[in-house]
Amino acid sequence: MTLEDLGNIGEFVGAIGVVASLIYLALQIRQNSHLISQNTSAVKVASADSYLQYGASLRSQFIQDPEVVRIWMGGMNDPESLEAEDRMRFSFLMLNAFYAIQNTFLHTREGVVDREFWEADEAARALIYSHPACVRGGQRRQHS
Repeated sequence: MTLEDLGNIGEFVGAIGVVASLIYLALQIRQNSHLISQNTSAVKVASADSYLQYGASLRSQFIQDPEVVRIWMGGMNDPESLEAEDRMRFSFLMLNAFYAIQNTFLHTREGVVDREFWEADEAARALIYSHPACVRGGQRRQHS
């Protein structure tokens, strides 16, 4: 066996090593892509679950505490009729509602939460946006 034959064998073994490395890298990239896809799905599910849990906790306040219902209904109908303390509570309830809307919008815009969640809450958003305080606030911003 000549030195040239050994060189050819070395090149052949090297080529096999390169092909094996490329196959290994392709498998690793495929596995990594699959893990990224699974992680993205898990983030979406966790975000949707968080969104649903937040909504459930807000609704639970209304279900479990008639005082919250009284304040909400009074504030939605005529906020000026509420005592100062209840107006503040109503303001915080509205703030929570706006934060929930903003959270859902941001998650929807980023594709973390499916658009169906945003569309399903359209009636609730319309109710909140139609509140006199929201309408007055919107009119004030338009005139400034």
